[in-house]
Amino acid sequence: MEKGLALEALGYFEEALACYERGLEINPRGSDLWDMKGVALQALGRTQEALACYERGLEIAPRDSGLWLNKGAALWALGRHEEALACFERGLEIAPHDSALWKNKGVALGKLQRYEEALACFERGLEIAPRNSDLWKYKGSALKALGKTQEAEACLRRAQELGRR
Repeated sequence: MEKGLALEALGYFEEALACYERGLEINPRGSDLWDMKGVALQALGRTQEALACYERGLEIAPRDSGLWLNKGAALWALGRHEEALACFERGLEIAPHDSALWKNKGVALGKLQRYEEALACFERGLEIAPRNSDLWKYKGSALKALGKTQEAEACLRRAQELGRR
């Protein structure tokens, strides 16, 4: 498993995938292995296969918020936006203090032009992770879409400040 993560970090996704598959031969109920296999597959552009891995992982560990996050991201990439949003919401039921889930839910809502709801998600995420430059950037984008230009510019400046650190 560690070897697969190291290979993945270096961009060797095919090799990482092989490690995860070997791990699953030994432990087919390893939900973390299903998750990592899905991440590697998604990095290789094999999103449908990645989705199947996340679903298999969730059969084993239905309360794994990371699997819900990754399943939502895969569904989004496949154009299944409402299903993706439902996954992010399910993940937040399990882990309400996960800023990545708030960010992804907000991004999804923004793409669906539900800007007020998206803004609320980014604000909630910033309560948890106030130094997250992505959350500031997305908050700025939501404010801009709502016509709140000055507030949006302040958020985007904050994102730039944090991104330089």
